Amino acid sequence: FFNSREDREFKELMDRGEDAQATSDPDSHPAEYFRRAVALRPADAKAQGSLAYAEAIRTDNGQPDQTRAALQEAESAATAALALEPNEPNAQLARIILQSSSLDLAGTEDRLRRILGAYPDSINAMKQLWNLLQCVGRSREALALVERSLAIKPLASGSHYPRAQLLWITGRTAEA
Repeated sequence: FFNSREDREFKELMDRGEDAQATSDPDSHPAEYFRRAVALRPADAKAQGSLAYAEAIRTDNGQPDQTRAALQEAESAATAALALEPNEPNAQLARIILQSSSLDLAGTEDRLRRILGAYPDSINAMKQLWNLLQCVGRSREALALVERSLAIKPLASGSHYPRAQLLWITGRTAEA
């Protein structure tokens, strides 16, 4: 039950942003939904953190001009989210992504595992960790995280391709 039209609109924007993020489709533009949610409620840490994470992801995928804008928006939203809620998981993930070039892999893994320890159902944290693990050849551990994320959100299309790929890599081709 929602108290107002604004409450319903905010929830719908957040849900649509999370659904867009779950597809891992770069054309789904989850940041657009989170940006609109932040415009409705700038003091909502989750909305700010979600925007920060969506924009941080874009920094790896965009054109140079888009990357600079995404970097600035990600940093700004992460700062806002962490000021509101110092442990907001998506803002923490955004900071890890933004600082990844200056972090070692073991340090990054430790930070991601701390987030998962505090927020065990954070599919975004799982996704970042399984990507790191896969990159360093720890495919079975990565697959376990993909499976864990699918247990939480079975229809998240952005988790099925990594699952198939990791099943193939680990020699489970029939399942892949």
